[in-house]
Amino acid sequence: MLVCSETAGSTVFDKSQYKILIVEDSTFVSKLLFDAFSEYGYSVECSQTLSETRSILSRSRFDLIVLDLHLSDGDSDTLIEEMREVNETKIIVLTADDDKMTRDHIFQQGVLDYFNKDNKLPLTINIINNLLEEIHLNRFASILIIDDSSLVRQLLTTLLAPRNYQIRTASTGTDGLKMLKEQPFDLVILDIELPDTHGTKVLNKIKSDPVTMQTEVIVLSGTSDPNILSSVLKQGACNFIKKPFAYEEIIHSVDTWISFRREKNKVTCQQHELQAYQDAIYHNYIVSVTDPEGIITFASDGFCKVSGYSREELVGKSHNIIRHPDEDPAVFEDLWETIKSKKPWTGTLRNQAKDGRTYYVDIAINPILNYDGTIKEYLAIRHDITEMTKLHKELNDELQLTTSSFEEANNLAKKYERALLDTNLIVRTDTMGIISYINKSFTEVTGFTLSDLQGKDMQILFRESSRDKYTNEIKKAFDNGTSWKGEISGVSAANTQYFLTSTATPITNNNGKIEEYLFINHDITQIKTLNKELQEKDAMINMQSRHAAMGEMLSMITHQWKQPLSTMSAISSRMQMDVALEKVEAENLNKYAKTIEEQIRYLSQTIDDFKNFFQPAKNKEISKISDVIEQTIRLIGKLLTSEQIDVTLNMNSTSMINIYAKELLQVLINLLKNAADAFEDKSIEHKNITITTEEDDEYVTIKIEDNAGGIPDKALEHIFEPYFTTKPDDKGTGLGLHICKTIIQKHMNGEISVSNLEDGASFLIKLPR
Repeated sequence: MLVCSETAGSTVFDKSQYKILIVEDSTFVSKLLFDAFSEYGYSVECSQTLSETRSILSRSRFDLIVLDLHLSDGDSDTLIEEMREVNETKIIVLTADDDKMTRDHIFQQGVLDYFNKDNKLPLTINIINNLLEEIHLNRFASILIIDDSSLVRQLLTTLLAPRNYQIRTASTGTDGLKMLKEQPFDLVILDIELPDTHGTKVLNKIKSDPVTMQTEVIVLSGTSDPNILSSVLKQGACNFIKKPFAYEEIIHSVDTWISFRREKNKVTCQQHELQAYQDAIYHNYIVSVTDPEGIITFASDGFCKVSGYSREELVGKSHNIIRHPDEDPAVFEDLWETIKSKKPWTGTLRNQAKDGRTYYVDIAINPILNYDGTIKEYLAIRHDITEMTKLHKELNDELQLTTSSFEEANNLAKKYERALLDTNLIVRTDTMGIISYINKSFTEVTGFTLSDLQGKDMQILFRESSRDKYTNEIKKAFDNGTSWKGEISGVSAANTQYFLTSTATPITNNNGKIEEYLFINHDITQIKTLNKELQEKDAMINMQSRHAAMGEMLSMITHQWKQPLSTMSAISSRMQMDVALEKVEAENLNKYAKTIEEQIRYLSQTIDDFKNFFQPAKNKEISKISDVIEQTIRLIGKLLTSEQIDVTLNMNSTSMINIYAKELLQVLINLLKNAADAFEDKSIEHKNITITTEEDDEYVTIKIEDNAGGIPDKALEHIFEPYFTTKPDDKGTGLGLHICKTIIQKHMNGEISVSNLEDGASFLIKLPR
């Protein structure tokens, strides 16, 4: 089975240990192959003749042979036959021969792949490198072949075994299902005609069993009956291949679906890891997230604890709820000016808890950007420095009271220094920026010891690409006689990147002369890493969502075009019949031409509608909800009609509101398409979807209800989570409803919820007026 990355440490592909033998009589081609594979890191040798090749193979073992079919001292067919006995060695044929019979014969010999030598040879080399990396991972992938023909089972095994797949076979549906119960498989290749049962019944059992329903199934059939094709695809098969199949077609299909399984499994594993990481950060740190207008959308446990407010009391409010009345307004003006320009802001703020208690935090606020560069939200990470601030004040007060006692003052200074050392990462430099001291906390985070850094320029701690920026900012602040605050990044002793919030202060003597500089830092590496992973996850989800939406749109275009194309086909047949019967009349020809022209205009309008759908809307526009709903029905109406689903519209809202109309269109299409899918395989006499709009002083609401039976209760609480789906893998990505929630809540400041009715599901969208 495919595995998560943390359990796949042995999957590292050490190319330096992978030996390739190039058998090629063209000096130019041989050198090109040698140089390219060597640059990729493989261990490479070359041979130009069969006799030389046999001599090399007698004393050395190779993982791969790249073999030309026609050499100066004979053809390589016999060599392929000889190498079949050496299971560990794989063969890729690279030849100018493009005869189909030759290709089929070579694949029957059990070669890994077959490529033509042409002017795209550098691209072919890259493809081979990618293929070797993929098949290295394939040993974690398992395939079950269910076919009553021993010849077909043997042929498929011969084609797929060189690609490192774990292959098992069964000759009956009963045996195949039994093997699926005994162990999990990533892919099943299923013959439709079996001796004990029809393949569609086996497919239905695979997709109906919770244990096996995620298994990909490729169906083989000797018939091209469209009813059987439609049936197996609706039951969840990922592909349908007609016998006799092309060898490269079956190889490509298997590779594609195994790669899909591997990537999906990788994303799922990363999602779990990221969620655990995020939960740990949010539980232990003071974190909040706001929308672009500064309204809190998330508050961590640490934020709730330090502020005294519950999460319900914080979410939906601005940070003014904790703003201390005595804090300088100019600080917040600078804060907002900085983050609205898409730059991070760091500083110290005085806050007020729910019970009136004052507390202090060091805070770093980072803008999180959408894929189009607009601000999606703000992530704020704080460190509670209340105790250190109190200690600072107390020590200052005590120092003022005890200036006559040097010993007392010295002890207080040591207490202050210890407090700083225990709670911060400290770096001290001389006036030239040369490091003179680092504390233990700094060593623990960066891995550098004092002996590593003492006597070296402070710039060594900054990432090379940012050294000039940091140096200039700090110098400018020091020249003005002020402290510098900012966020810096560098590379640790273990060659990993770290991030710090830093405050740099000049230290002066009694005469006001600067003697050294003190850098007080906080480690925010984990937070920055989480921030980056969250943005990458959002970007990936957005990309997968657009791919899924594009697939659904193509399906809808098919439905929209089916009737016009059928009409024009019928007119064409009628015109041919009139010609054959010599009954061509000008009036009929004009009528036919007019009808065809109307259908062409309809097809053109359909393309324009869908083209407009995929043009991104970067700005809000004043729109009427009923207009967006009508456009939705125009796009998806044919699909609903073909499934015999009635749509009832109750449009009770007439107000114009400021929305992203095309994004709302995407949400409505997704909800209606989900409702249509819910009717599949259900015996419902009158299928109906009802769309109702209402409005009040605060909101315009859209309610979409169906009578398809509703959503399982256990799925309701997870329905908007990414990658959660109640559909088979080939019909749902688990991203649609998550993207709907993101659009409504994050982009339009609205709300979306779902509930079950007596006979179906109800989605409610609330958009502010």
